[in-house]
Amino acid sequence: MRSRYSGEEAMRILIADDDLTSRDLLETTLTAWGHEVISTQDGDQALDVLTQPHPPSMAVLDWMMPGLDGIDICRELRAASSEWPIYKILLTAKDAKEDIANGLDSGADDYIVKPFSRSELRARIQAGVRIVQLQLDQMRRLRELQEYQAQLIQSARMATLGSLSNGIAHEINNPVFVISGKAQMLLSNPQEHLASPKAVGFLKDIKEMSDRISGITSHLLQYSWNSREMKKVNIAEILEGAITLIGKEICVVELVREYHRSPLVNCMPGRIQQLFINLLRNAVEGMPEGGTITLTTTVESSCAVIGIRDNGVGIPKAVMDRLFEPFVTTKEREDRLVMGVGLYTSYSIVNSHGGDIEIESEPGKGTFVRLRFPLADVNAA
Repeated sequence: MRSRYSGEEAMRILIADDDLTSRDLLETTLTAWGHEVISTQDGDQALDVLTQPHPPSMAVLDWMMPGLDGIDICRELRAASSEWPIYKILLTAKDAKEDIANGLDSGADDYIVKPFSRSELRARIQAGVRIVQLQLDQMRRLRELQEYQAQLIQSARMATLGSLSNGIAHEINNPVFVISGKAQMLLSNPQEHLASPKAVGFLKDIKEMSDRISGITSHLLQYSWNSREMKKVNIAEILEGAITLIGKEICVVELVREYHRSPLVNCMPGRIQQLFINLLRNAVEGMPEGGTITLTTTVESSCAVIGIRDNGVGIPKAVMDRLFEPFVTTKEREDRLVMGVGLYTSYSIVNSHGGDIEIESEPGKGTFVRLRFPLADVNAA
């Protein structure tokens, strides 16, 4: 909707002024220009309206009012750090530079000195409308970017799940074969075999293989679960779950675990598992002739720190500065698009958890990835 007078977008504008004449004049003028006006007579009423879930986009606040004045309201709104943009204009009889600077420092975006003309008021309102529109446009673009990142992460998750299917089938088929073989031996002659000392060993093997299958399916369900619910989890357990899911791929290298501490973090477990799968696969693919991956977990300050180090081919210097850009890859492969999304997806996952990721690499010597996540319990630091 556009304002009939200015041609700009119409706004919901709050007026806070204890002077009835001034308040009525402002309300009549702004309404005539096509804006929706909410009128209040003191600072407490104004602050109550401005802190609602969907507040007006603009507020014209008298500097001097009973209770909370315009300066107080600006300070309260700045302290609240609302994501919703509110453009604040102070209405004041004070025209000293120190007073104006004080008003702007308190969080006001603009000011109008009384008495003012209609043309000046219009110019100030129009400037505010343009700025609010820019802020709303930035918010819209940010939401679109967040939706795009979520779609990209989900697409990468499904692509990874598809590529894991053969390895997972292999990991499940092996214990199923053991269970089937042991069970057939017991059933072939139950009276003889159940009375044999070997029966206990057979049953232990069956139980062990059943637990292995249960663990694989549990990790797979955790990975597949597309929930954004944050949970307090042991970061080392998620790392082990990722290792289980890529067991067939990672068995070609030596794994060294140095879990000095296994800290708890608040996270989306499936997303973090996806992150670890991406990074572990990158490490394995960087060692085509085999090698060693060293995994570390510890606590530094108030952060859980996870390290993934390999002694593979490393990353070319030409791409190190662009690692986290979409579709940048270090690999020459037919599935270049999928691999190029991997590190960008990893960065997005880490960033969405308030963490950070650092990568150090030297061609011919290997790569070290360091991840940091805030601890679920700061007292555990």
